[in-house]
Amino acid sequence: MDDVDVDRERLLASHAMETSSSRAEVAHQASIAAPVSVSMLSNRARDLIGIAFVGHLSSRGAFDLAGAALASTLANVTGLSLIVGMASAVNTLAGRSFGRGEYEGVGATARRACAILCVVSAMISVVWWNATEGILVALGQPPGIAHAAAVYVKGLTPGLFAYS
Repeated sequence: MDDVDVDRERLLASHAMETSSSRAEVAHQASIAAPVSVSMLSNRARDLIGIAFVGHLSSRGAFDLAGAALASTLANVTGLSLIVGMASAVNTLAGRSFGRGEYEGVGATARRACAILCVVSAMISVVWWNATEGILVALGQPPGIAHAAAVYVKGLTPGLFAYS
């Protein structure tokens, strides 16, 4: 074999290894991404299914449907996104403890986060239960839609604690 053939064989072997490595990496990333994707789609489906049921079963039609959509948006903006954002800090703090080998610190961070998130969820739920209708009317929503949203958001409150 001459030098050109040897170089060609090395190049082909290197390409085969890179292709195999790339496939393995894609499979690994897909195995991580699939559960997260299913979880996020399930969360969105929960909202859509709930609103669809309100639309089909409501006796007041558009008012209840508008209230349910408004309540879902309100819950996502004022509650769920806040809880998810605060919980994201746990990744940084627990990861730092784990990287240092302070495994007790990981548990302590998780316990503190759960306690703080439950307290914040309780505070948000108090506002949802007692002030949603008044806040929405003050922001210019029609009273009928604000009332429907206040009723619907009360039903979403347990989901807030589930996120915690």
